[in-house]
Amino acid sequence: MLEAAGFTVAEAATGAEPTEAVRAIRPGLVLLDIQLPDFDGFEVARRLAAGSAGGQDPVVVLTSTREASDYGGRIAGSPAAGFLPKDQLSGAASLPGPGSGMSRRLLAVLTAGAIAAAASLARSGWPPHSDYLPILICYEVIGLSFLVAGIAAWVRRPASRLGPLFTIAGYLYLVPYILVNLADPVAFTIGNLSQGIYTAAVAHLGLAWPTGRLRSRFECGVVIAEYVTAVGFSLAAIVFWNPAFSGDDASCPANVLLVGDGSRSAGNAINTIGGFVGLVLAGIVLTLIVRHWRSARGWSRRAMVPLVWLACAVGAEQIVTGVPLTCPFQAWSASGWPRW
Repeated sequence: MLEAAGFTVAEAATGAEPTEAVRAIRPGLVLLDIQLPDFDGFEVARRLAAGSAGGQDPVVVLTSTREASDYGGRIAGSPAAGFLPKDQLSGAASLPGPGSGMSRRLLAVLTAGAIAAAASLARSGWPPHSDYLPILICYEVIGLSFLVAGIAAWVRRPASRLGPLFTIAGYLYLVPYILVNLADPVAFTIGNLSQGIYTAAVAHLGLAWPTGRLRSRFECGVVIAEYVTAVGFSLAAIVFWNPAFSGDDASCPANVLLVGDGSRSAGNAINTIGGFVGLVLAGIVLTLIVRHWRSARGWSRRAMVPLVWLACAVGAEQIVTGVPLTCPFQAWSASGWPRW
């Protein structure tokens, strides 16, 4: 019912789980069952109040199948904001929220966009050279996986930011590879310039998991640094990159941002520095994700399991393609551009 109303919902089965879950996901409201298997909701409410960080405390509302009068003065003496019998939390209850679900028009647009992006990549790189067919398939699978996951998350929880984050990551992954395959200098340059932004979106997604929200100002700063360095180093390096350095022949479109004849040494130096900065940021992101995992309990830990699959998918992509995701340029075969 709450998810259908557009809320992001997390569940805890015992009284021991909510304290860690509240710290991890920072909910706005906690519906707290008084009758829990280990200790009652009054004790949980007391622990939540004792562990309060101040300023962003959730509203705690006690609930039970019994009436408030059955608990005497314990509800009034509790730090909870109020009490609701469970029969008032039925599906017929009127709930305020950000919406009743995704509109059919938005769903149609997102679905059509995912199909168009996948079809455009296949068309722009077809027919592929036999050596590059696994790479093309890998790009299609990874990109579509992000887009489909985004649509599913958006449909299930319209108020959550996970859907938009998955969708953005999917397009940032697919669109650059589509552009570099077009026989147009501007598209080719933009495609090469934008390839590294995908990694920043994945880092953003990983840190915002599973609620779609970043947990602190420090994490916001890390995400901003990911986007800025991805764009900044790509822009700095591309002005020195001559496609001929990668073995491309005259059929390859020109790099419209190239200064003079380019400089292999300058480009390599910028890429080396950018790679080092990227590794540092990646280490920080992974450290934060591990900290999220270690501090999570119950539902919030189980909800982080898909991050393992996401990491496996990104790792498999790098193994199959042999191209580091931090590299802003795609090395093209002189005998096969732009057909992979």
